[in-house]
Amino acid sequence: MTQSYRYAPRTLAAGYARSAIGLVATIGAVALLHPASWLSAVLLSAGALFLLYAARTLARHLSVIELDAAGIRLHGPFGANVRWDDLHGIELDYYTTRADRSNGWMQLVVHGQRDRVRIDSTLEGFAIVTAAVARAAALRRCPIDEGTQTHLTRLGIALECEHYPTIDPVAGAHHA
Repeated sequence: MTQSYRYAPRTLAAGYARSAIGLVATIGAVALLHPASWLSAVLLSAGALFLLYAARTLARHLSVIELDAAGIRLHGPFGANVRWDDLHGIELDYYTTRADRSNGWMQLVVHGQRDRVRIDSTLEGFAIVTAAVARAAALRRCPIDEGTQTHLTRLGIALECEHYPTIDPVAGAHHA
């Protein structure tokens, strides 16, 4: 059975809003105020960054993550496919912009033979997807670094292979 996941609408809306505010503040200021050329260059450079952020938000809006017994797929502008039998490793990292390490986000990278699927914790069902990927990695005895193990534990995901001896990584169904 295929399970599909998308990025949260609230997160996407916030991303679009930040992009719009940034574009208006930078490119709008250049268009309306006609500042000195050096300041225009700085504002246009900042505007380009907001434009890239808007493009990234649009790419996430168009993206769908699918999980099934065969693997994980990212459908969208930057599509990728990692079959479980091609799984080489996973990385789960935590990022924050605060000194106290609060209000951060996680990013999961699933490494296959040729492709790499990258998702972050704003994906609806992120913990479910991460647990399925961790199970698949444990079944295949993929190398998992200490930081990834720590972050998996924080999500409540155990990695001991004896917990998943013959389990479908997506459905959790036992196989004979």
